[in-house]
Amino acid sequence: MTKLSDDILSNKQEIMFGDDSDRIHIECENRELFCVGNNKKGNMKLQITTKEGCDKYSIRTEPQLVTLKSGEACEFEVFLTPFCTMNLCDEIMIISLDLINGKKETTSVKIKAQTENSTRLDYDELIEDKKLGEGSFGIVYKGKYQGNIVAIKKDERNKSRR
Repeated sequence: MTKLSDDILSNKQEIMFGDDSDRIHIECENRELFCVGNNKKGNMKLQITTKEGCDKYSIRTEPQLVTLKSGEACEFEVFLTPFCTMNLCDEIMIISLDLINGKKETTSVKIKAQTENSTRLDYDELIEDKKLGEGSFGIVYKGKYQGNIVAIKKDERNKSRR
């Protein structure tokens, strides 16, 4: 077991979905197991929280809340559904509450995933360089995507309707 903090143990320091040779599918729920243990002398409540309002992926855990006695551990299921092609490197938080003194502690755990290629691109990986041209349907820019030089077309048709 790995120490995530003085009070929390885990079977891994980061949660990796797939591996280097196995990219995960987009718009499909992917599952990983993550064990968390209580290293305190007293009981504690544990909850894994995730980022809200993210439009690139959704993540959920089961169980959502658990009470652990001293020396006990719980296996959490972590479900990740990516919505676009991306190299994910983010964090989830383990919130622990000491039931004796009421002390709350937050510990972060990295999550990593690499998705398959698709037509749904991570807009943060598109880097605009310079404007190449403009037409009735939009503007074309020279740019980069994952280190490759690409043409980026921004659709301008719907802007006049707003």
